[in-house]
Amino acid sequence: MGHSAELHFLVPLKMKKAFITILLLVILGSFRDPKINYSIEIYLLKNLKPKIENGIVTEFKFQKNDLPVLPFISDDDIESFDTSLNKIYFKKEAAKRIGALKPDLKVGIPFVLTVDREPVLTGYFCNIFSSFGCGSYVLINLKDTALILKKGLPEYSYTTSIAEKRKGYFFLQALERTGRIR
Repeated sequence: MGHSAELHFLVPLKMKKAFITILLLVILGSFRDPKINYSIEIYLLKNLKPKIENGIVTEFKFQKNDLPVLPFISDDDIESFDTSLNKIYFKKEAAKRIGALKPDLKVGIPFVLTVDREPVLTGYFCNIFSSFGCGSYVLINLKDTALILKKGLPEYSYTTSIAEKRKGYFFLQALERTGRIR
C-alpha cells in the first residue's frame, strides 16, 4: 500500500514536469523563427486631425492598429535610402502618386513610415509652395524619384527639437537586410 500511494504522488509530479518542459520548448521554439519581413511602407492618414502648436503642425504619435489596410507607398515602391543625404529613392509610379497629392499649404497630409506595420516615424507630405513651416518629418510632394526625408521645414530650425528617427536601428536593419541602404 505504501508503494501505490508513492506512485500516485509521483505520476502527477512527472506529468507536471513533462508539461512544463513541453511548454518551455514551445516558447523557446517560437523565438527561433521570428516573422520579420522587413517590409517598409508609407501610409497616408488623410482623416487624421493634425497636431498644431503655435500655428505649426508638429509630430504626432500613431499606433499600428489604426493604420489603413493598404499602404500609399508599398515596400516594392521603395528602391533605396541614402543614409548620408536622408533621401528615399522611389520607383517612377510611386513618384507620380506622391506628385499627384494635393496637400494644403498650411498643414500637409499626415503619413506614417513603417517597418512591418510598426510605426518608425510620422510626418507630413507638404506642398512645395508652402511657407508655413512644419515641426515634424517632411516629404515634399514632387514627382521626383528621389525625395529628401527632412527633419522639419525649414530643416535647420528643427535639428535639435525633432528626435532623429531616420537612423533608427529597426529602420536601418530593414534597409540593410533588403539590400536597399546606400
